[in-house]
Amino acid sequence: MLTPRACGIRCRIAFAENYKFQYGSYRFRNSKILFKEEIIYSVYSDFHPKPSQWWYGIPKKEWDDWGNQSLVILMKDGNDVNYALLKPNEAIELLKRCKAVSRDEKKINIRMPTDAGKIYIVEWDQFPIANRVQPLKVLFN
Repeated sequence: MLTPRACGIRCRIAFAENYKFQYGSYRFRNSKILFKEEIIYSVYSDFHPKPSQWWYGIPKKEWDDWGNQSLVILMKDGNDVNYALLKPNEAIELLKRCKAVSRDEKKINIRMPTDAGKIYIVEWDQFPIANRVQPLKVLFN
């Protein structure tokens, strides 16, 4: 059984491999995927069934100086993984809407209602994330 950290690493690699045909070769620096001309900050979470959501922490050193990087939100639910890719301006707007849960971290919460409602970002419920969610093939064994 893989730890959540190991699952997150596999998801980041699968995402980067999926996008290397568009952006070229890549390398990792912590949660950043560095392509030749594109930087994508990646966040990963397992689905939490009780509150019916995923949540992600963004460290202050990132949201304080976001720059021109995109944001990929990796969502694992059982053996299925999906992602949503936000452009730099969308990521900045989302981070502005998120409240700091401590001096050093902001949280993003994504809900998936059990009553068949649409998936949404709690801090920015008007953002059309449901239209952005794409499946990601990840091998866990």
